[in-house]
This record gives sequence, structure tokens and C-alpha cells, in this order.
Amino acid sequence: MSRVRVAVLVAVLGTVPFLGAAPAAAGEPAPRSPVTVNRYDHVVADFGAQPREGVSVAALLDAFRFTDENGQPAATAGMHADITVDGAGYVCELDAPAEVGVARDLATADLTTSLAGECGGPAGTQPFSLRAEVTLVATGALEERREVIRTDSGICVQRFRERPAAASGTAWIRFGDVLDETVAIGAGPTQRIEHVDEVCVTTPDL
Repeated sequence: MSRVRVAVLVAVLGTVPFLGAAPAAAGEPAPRSPVTVNRYDHVVADFGAQPREGVSVAALLDAFRFTDENGQPAATAGMHADITVDGAGYVCELDAPAEVGVARDLATADLTTSLAGECGGPAGTQPFSLRAEVTLVATGALEERREVIRTDSGICVQRFRERPAAASGTAWIRFGDVLDETVAIGAGPTQRIEHVDEVCVTTPDL
């Protein structure tokens, strides 16, 4: 794809509310637009804890608020956690529905979720569950960046508006019969609040 066409697609981000297919004539199926527009909020909160001697937890919560295929608001949260128990390491990868709220200026956000599943380690798997309530407050100015993603069928341009943040809240963690604790969530290095506008052109011959 030429640099000119990439530049044109980047410019489209400023006019996304007006994109769409032309209306079909009576009795004809509506044409499928080669342009799709997605918008979503993204909240990242990480934390670590050492509930007792020999046990440590490092977790990252990654939550999205978006509009689903039925046009309804929805939110999901994913979690990656590394748990060490007396020198043995376990890895947890879970996802579940969530409640996510983000201020329009990205100054604040909140996240509530409950996740359950299993963690894998050298001694097999262990059941794991986490319930978290997190509030994030921006700690810096609003920043903007763009990314261009090329695929076999077209190109996408993503515009990120983001602010670094600090989180506070609690997480209740249960891990097998080893851990059943409520830990405090504090500021972490990757915590942030984002809003993303994505425009994709899927016409193969662009």
C-alpha cells in the first residue's frame, strides 16, 4: 500500500462518525461497507503481593469496555498471574466479564471483576480465583499516538489516547489450599487508562 493511501486512512480518523455504506435501493440488500470503525476503552492495573513467607503473587489485570455485536455495552477482563509457593512457580491465565467505567477525559476509571480457573505448575494444576475492585486515577497528561497495522486483506489505523495512572483497591485471592487472602492493590509500573479509535479498510485491492 502506498504512503499516500496510508496517509488518507490516517486522516479518516478525524471523520469516523460519518463513515458508512450508501443506503440500498428498495428491494436490494444493503451493501457491505469496506470500512469498519471500532472504539473501546482499555484499563490496565498490575499489582504484587507477598501474603506470607514463601508465597508471592504478581498479577496484571487487563480490562476492555466496548460495544458488542448487538450494539450493547459490554466489558471483559483478563488476568495473567505468576504465583510462587515455596520456590515452585505457577502461571494463571483467566478471563471473565467485568464492570468497567472510564471518564471521558480519562482522568479516572474503575474496574470490578471475578475470575476463576486453574493455574499450571510443576506439580500439575491448582484451582485459582480472584475478585478485584480497583480504582485508577490518572497521574499524567493525556497523550496520543497512532499505529498502522497491515494485513493480507487491508489495513487498520489505531489512534490511542492514554494517560498513566495509579491504582488502588483490593483483590481477594484464593489459590488451592495454600492461599486465601485479601491484598491491597497499589501503584504499578504499567497502570494506565486508554481510549482507542480503530478504522480498518478491508478492501483487498487497496
